[in-house]
Amino acid sequence: MKKTKQFSISSFRFSVCIMFAASFLLNSDLFSQTVIVDSIIQTSPCAGSNIYIPYTVSGGNFNFGNVFTAQLSSPSGSFNNPTNIGSTPYWNTGLIIGTIPLTATFGFSYKVRIVASAPSYTSAVGPNNIIVTTIAQIATVSVSPSNGTICIGDSANLSVIAPMQNYLWSTGETTQTINVLQSGAYTVTVTDMLGCKTTSSPKDVTVQECTGVQNISSPDVFNIYPNPFIESATLEISDFEVGMKDLKIIIYDIFGKEVFISEINKQKTEIQRGNLPPGIFFYKIAAHEGIIKTGKIIVQ
Repeated sequence: MKKTKQFSISSFRFSVCIMFAASFLLNSDLFSQTVIVDSIIQTSPCAGSNIYIPYTVSGGNFNFGNVFTAQLSSPSGSFNNPTNIGSTPYWNTGLIIGTIPLTATFGFSYKVRIVASAPSYTSAVGPNNIIVTTIAQIATVSVSPSNGTICIGDSANLSVIAPMQNYLWSTGETTQTINVLQSGAYTVTVTDMLGCKTTSSPKDVTVQECTGVQNISSPDVFNIYPNPFIESATLEISDFEVGMKDLKIIIYDIFGKEVFISEINKQKTEIQRGNLPPGIFFYKIAAHEGIIKTGKIIVQ
């Protein structure tokens, strides 16, 4: 009877040891899932472009519902404040398509790692660097007139401020500057020599009926000469007595900033260059009823 009791105690101790050992092994790195980031494929050094991040899972699958998220380091390779650039809801080996943020700055030492959600896990960094040599182009569109409102029959001038690019407007045109006659929201995509693309925010144009000023909206009534000009130009109204009230001319630079404004209260109005640099400017002639005429003027 005494031996049986001793055997039972020994068996119990042995069972506890086995359970402890099994628990230790199951929770050790030997049996836990791991993620290895394989060689990353980068097809473009442009901010905003895609990279392809293959990864391998070993030690068993992750839980159902797990999400793998690729993170991008700082330009120096630090993950103190990583940026999520792509994810996939999966639990086994796969591929993540990541997007380099448009806000990424120039750098040769970006790194990528993958974090898992179920269970929580962070991989080692990938074996190769990500390079960003071309930051996102700023595709800013200016419109003349600056409020984007024109009279029926007139045109609004849209110009993108991004020199030496390829351009593709939402209208299908491919020049840096376009003229539009219809209401709408216009965008442009600029592409640099490395193939980096950026699309502008929409620029609205509204066409309205300018009641009370249609009789003086003909191009034959208003004439600015010389154009281009060096020191000064003259705005001449060929029929000054027809409906002239509260007229003014406003000139804008390509950023939409007013650089010249003058009341029109006589047949000829002088436009002085002042401190204007050489370049392309836009003007509008307006009355209290609305915009009468828009156009382009060049300072040499």
